[in-house]
Parts: sequence; structure tokens; C-alpha cells
Amino acid sequence: MAATQAIRIYLETSVVSAYHFGKDSILRVTRKFYDMCMEKGYGLYTSDVGLREIDRSSPSAREKLYRVIEEFNVRICVLTGEADRLAEEYVRRNVIPSKFRADAEHIAVCSVNGLRPWLAGTSGTS
Repeated sequence: MAATQAIRIYLETSVVSAYHFGKDSILRVTRKFYDMCMEKGYGLYTSDVGLREIDRSSPSAREKLYRVIEEFNVRICVLTGEADRLAEEYVRRNVIPSKFRADAEHIAVCSVNGLRPWLAGTSGTS
């Protein structure tokens, strides 16, 4: 019997933020999502792109967001040269508008590392 690979999920910064700052149902769904990931042993990932976004938060928000990363053992992927070139291609081909370059970087990091994206407020079914 072949071993199955654990599901690996990329958390865009809004998902980290929604754990504490999501409104109503977003907060509930996000917390339920994190609990399910821990229960099922899913690997959670974000990137240095997300960390830069978190670092622009207020000190109190930053502390809470880094606590989520620590508490749920969220691993950090790096925006490599390959991912940066892919993000540039997304922008160049107008897949992602240039004013949303950071989003292109999140998607590229996710793609290069073979991770499933998760957006705050999604059901997780696709």
C-alpha cells in the first residue's frame, strides 16, 4: 500500500488574520478550519510575502498574527527566484493586475511549492 501525502495548504495573510479579526461567520469558519487542519494533520504554510504584510500591522495585531503562525505550526515558504519570475509573468500577462503584485507572489509561492490555497471565508470544497 502506497503512503499518502498529507494535504499541504497555503494560507494567504487574510486567513491568518481572519483567525482573530474575521467578522461573524468568517471567524467561526476560520477557527473551525484551523481545528480541522490540526485534527487531520494537514500541513499549513505561508510565505515571507505574508510575513512582510503582517509586519506592517499594528504591534498588537502583529503579535496575535504571529501567535497564530506559532500555535498552528505554520511553515514559511520563501519567495524564490522561480516564484518571483512566475509572479512577474502573472502580472505581465495581466492574470493579476500589477497593483496586486503581492497577490501574484502569494499565488506563485503556492504554485511553485505545490500547495493548495485557502482563502478566508471559503468552504474548503472544490
